Amino acid sequence: MYQGVLVEINGVSVTKEADTYGEWTVDGNLRVDDLFYSYKPTVGTRFTRLVGILHTSYDNYKLEPRDENDIEVEIVDGGVDVIPDTIEDTGPVVKVVTIYDIQNENSPNHPAQNEAIIVNNVVVTAPTHSASTNLYGFFVEEKAGGEYSGTLVVYQKSSSLGPFSIGDEVTIEGSYKEYNGMTEIVATNITKIGTANPPAPAILDPADIATGGAKAENYEGVLVRVENVEVTNANPDSPNDYKEFMVTGNLRVDDLYPYDYTNQRKVGDKFEYIVGVLNFSYSNFKLEPRGNDDLKLLTVAPDAGEDVVADTTPDAVEDVVSDVVEDTTTGDAVTDISDAGQDTGTQPSCDGIVQHIVISEVATRGSTAYDEFVELYNPLNADIDLSGWKLQYKSSTGTTWNDRLA
Repeated sequence: MYQGVLVEINGVSVTKEADTYGEWTVDGNLRVDDLFYSYKPTVGTRFTRLVGILHTSYDNYKLEPRDENDIEVEIVDGGVDVIPDTIEDTGPVVKVVTIYDIQNENSPNHPAQNEAIIVNNVVVTAPTHSASTNLYGFFVEEKAGGEYSGTLVVYQKSSSLGPFSIGDEVTIEGSYKEYNGMTEIVATNITKIGTANPPAPAILDPADIATGGAKAENYEGVLVRVENVEVTNANPDSPNDYKEFMVTGNLRVDDLYPYDYTNQRKVGDKFEYIVGVLNFSYSNFKLEPRGNDDLKLLTVAPDAGEDVVADTTPDAVEDVVSDVVEDTTTGDAVTDISDAGQDTGTQPSCDGIVQHIVISEVATRGSTAYDEFVELYNPLNADIDLSGWKLQYKSSTGTTWNDRLA
């Protein structure tokens, strides 16, 4: 409950002197540490008050006085402090900062490169992933969110730390570093103190957070959301393929975390939204969705009788000339509602059709995709029995109509 909180205790005495790590113990078996300030009292020293941040490390709660003002020794022997020389004024050992301080260079509390820092009570927004051969990484954010609120955290794979999941609330000890243009905390100790709701993703214009965008630096490491975007480039690194694609505003979307659309990338696909943390790697800002739920393809059901446009690229979607499935049990006519005409015979009419459905999407098996499907849309406000219905189809270059029972 009090992890990371500034607390005060009164009227306690030293029961164990400082060990080689600078930790000593007072009544109640409470450890007092030298994370910020070094002080080495003798056994029996009594304190009127001890103030410090309650911190957890190596499975122990420890009081962390910030400076000499947090330690008030009880005066004895006629008002003379009998241990005035036991204080070692070493100054702050570790700087307490927020992610806002780290990311905003104009913050008065902005740490220096490689300076030792501690960040309290932040929330994991993207889980542990492999950051390099030797490092794991994950993203954290201040609960209030907004600009400068998120960052990458990395730690050694050989350590006993982690893994960490979305919603974990953690306190991080380590150092601040800029690595290849990306801000990160190199963690030496990470304490999970509970769980919390991550801040809602910031809804932004994709152009603003793309490489060179006006707000890209401000939202580095932050959970963001872009809406109503379209795939403009299915492989911006061609002929190489790093499983990235580009959407409206030249914003790259990467695959740091796995999701299905990685292998379905296609120019023209529209998304209702894409959510992810804003990462920076190989000189580009990139959105990193954390899984399938972070991407929602925009699907619009066509009105009855509306043209359905099919992609005729090889190994993808076949040109379906007959776009309406006919009910062969009633003899209702079927209209060719595509842009292609029928080869021979009388052009049928839709007049009088009572039961009809629309093909909204057709995919055939290709060299890299093995799923075949036909997506049907019912424009009516009633169920339709498909028994006896058939699908008429031919390829984009074919001359013969084929039937397939529904």
